[in-house]
Amino acid sequence: MRSPNPGTHQACRSLLQKAIRRGYSTLARSVAIHLDEVGDRAWLRMRSAVIVCEECWPMVYRLDSAASSGAILELIDELARTVKNKDAAGLGSLAYAHSRGDMSVLIGSESDEYIVCLSDAVKHPSGFWMRALAESERDTQKTQTIEALHRAYRRGGWPWDRAFIQTAAFWVLTGSPVRITEVNESTGTFPYWAALDKHTALGKEVLRHVASTLKVSPQKLAWTSFYLESARVNQASESSWWAREQQWRLSRVKLDLTEAKRLWESAKPLMIAALRNEAQNLENHVLRSATAVGSCETPATKEQQIPELSQLSLF
Repeated sequence: MRSPNPGTHQACRSLLQKAIRRGYSTLARSVAIHLDEVGDRAWLRMRSAVIVCEECWPMVYRLDSAASSGAILELIDELARTVKNKDAAGLGSLAYAHSRGDMSVLIGSESDEYIVCLSDAVKHPSGFWMRALAESERDTQKTQTIEALHRAYRRGGWPWDRAFIQTAAFWVLTGSPVRITEVNESTGTFPYWAALDKHTALGKEVLRHVASTLKVSPQKLAWTSFYLESARVNQASESSWWAREQQWRLSRVKLDLTEAKRLWESAKPLMIAALRNEAQNLENHVLRSATAVGSCETPATKEQQIPELSQLSLF
């Protein structure tokens, strides 16, 4: 994964995907424009393709291997205003885990074949892409989409992100285009604190403190916060692979969905309280960047980052 641009605020990258997931298209565009202006264009180009595969894989037909910045902004805007389909993220995550030797992802059903197939693709990417490009030759649209996905794959990203891309390519080859449903932009106040999650240094620190307060493992709370808050979407179609991956992942930290919801009911107010000041700073920062070009602010010191952690014991 590329390191952040020296002028980039981690929270802005995290905020971009949270805004897309929750359907705040205007906010997503503003953040994307800001990242482009401060020199994070290469990351934005790479990440936008990954987000498409992760949040609504049927939109891969909209990908362009040579997309301009303007085209990427249009893609982000459209993606935010769609009903999400997270099956590529679900199956891709299970396939990646299997490729690393975790057999617990298999449940003894015929559907396990998909996991094993994609697991092999993760382990042997060159052969997978060679076959994918060859099999798409008779369909111009599929060829263009596979080429765009291959280019996105080669741009890099986390290994599981690449598994999402391969999963989307697999479905392009083996199925028909899935209908994309557009919905209205989300309204109301966006919860900026939700962007300060385990994908940021500050979020990780706060999660550790809250986990300690609640006497649970940081890993258990991190996955709970991801599924119940970070991964929340505006609307979603039925995604059986996403549901299966969520159930499997929670079981790995000895939770089911009901228990996870109870844990998050206790943890959420602590997270909001601890992140209140920095969430306001992030909102102010985004509002300023919408009207002026400039680098992201220098990250706060550790003391400034978590001004309210000492208050956690009060809850």
